[in-house]
Amino acid sequence: MRKPRRCRTAVVGGRRLIRQAVTTLLQTRHLVVEGSWRNARDMQCESTPPRRLDVLTLLLEEPGLLGGIRPPSQAQAQSPPIVAILVNARLDDLRDAMHGGVRGILTTDDCGSDLVKALKVVAGGGIYMGSQAGALISDSLSQTRKAKAPRLCANPLSQRELQVLALLCQGMSAKQAASKLTVSRKTIENHRYNIYRKCNVDNLACLMRHAIANKLVELDLVTP
Repeated sequence: MRKPRRCRTAVVGGRRLIRQAVTTLLQTRHLVVEGSWRNARDMQCESTPPRRLDVLTLLLEEPGLLGGIRPPSQAQAQSPPIVAILVNARLDDLRDAMHGGVRGILTTDDCGSDLVKALKVVAGGGIYMGSQAGALISDSLSQTRKAKAPRLCANPLSQRELQVLALLCQGMSAKQAASKLTVSRKTIENHRYNIYRKCNVDNLACLMRHAIANKLVELDLVTP
């Protein structure tokens, strides 16, 4: 029996000591770490660039975010999805990461087995938010609701669209959601298109934030 293919990643950003700690953690959990770089420019200028990655591990330690890395929604289709670790867990960084299309968000308190799980979920096409990152969003939304009413979708979602939305926010792919609801993948893709259009978003991370902010899904559905 063939052994399952191990997830390939690279670690970018943050101080060298933190990069080394994350790299060691991932290697002990049997992930393949193709390299570790201070920033995106160093990685891109490497004489021997890393082999095709399943997912990129990005350490966000300083303001400015994303370290010159563009998420795949804004770059070439072959770019790997990103899991971001917020070293200092600033709310502004978390918001920017979500708006930027980062598909997995953790704080340093979420690391350990959660990081490995996040990388595998995101590499498989899902989205992942650590419990501490989710709590940070929840606290922010509580403050926002006190200041103003949430912005609802321009057109109300149907009951079926709400079901699909909940599954998407759990990180399910269109194929997985179709199996769960016993419908075709094409049907799920049509629902997803309509949900994006009604909620005026263009990626899953923004959809998840919108859904939580407007109480379209419960927070515990999108945190592990």
